[in-house]
Amino acid sequence: MTNWFDRHLLTIQLLPVCLLAFLFCPPLFADNNQIIKQIVILEENFKSLSSDFYQQASSHTDEKLKTISDIDQLHAEVNRLVDNQHTTTAIQLLYLNINTAKDNIEDKAIFKFTELLLQRNEWHLATTLLSSIQDEGDKSLLATMQFSFAKYNAERHEWPQVNKLLDGMITELSLENAAYASLLNGSALQHLM
Repeated sequence: MTNWFDRHLLTIQLLPVCLLAFLFCPPLFADNNQIIKQIVILEENFKSLSSDFYQQASSHTDEKLKTISDIDQLHAEVNRLVDNQHTTTAIQLLYLNINTAKDNIEDKAIFKFTELLLQRNEWHLATTLLSSIQDEGDKSLLATMQFSFAKYNAERHEWPQVNKLLDGMITELSLENAAYASLLNGSALQHLM
């Protein structure tokens, strides 16, 4: 049986498209600054809506979901759910097992979880994982996590955040990620001029 949240996820995902369409039809007298402010407000509202949706969804977890104490098992189960196109259930599983993720914050699975959360606009849980890495103090882990957030913000043309996230972190990334981060940072700087 399909989860109610999986059935209504398309509606939630179409909401920002409708709102963006509304934004691109502003009154003729609106200037660029007003449009940019509206987009920023829309993005913040969408982040809140998405987080509220996933938090509400996690409070109605499927009875089949269980607490998993092994990070490899958690990663495998999340991947299985995503492969079967049950991303809402996968995020519910992450909410249910947030302590396992926090206890294994140095594991590469955390970055995969974060990318999934950001792809699905689950800002709250993604920032929870980022905060855990910041508390850990490992600069390499933090750089990789901030790079994921920078990519997320770049897709939304949030250039000040991209620049802030990548500031001083590029040297801590792998060569491939460092090259991409340098391009993102250059784009951010160019847009900020």
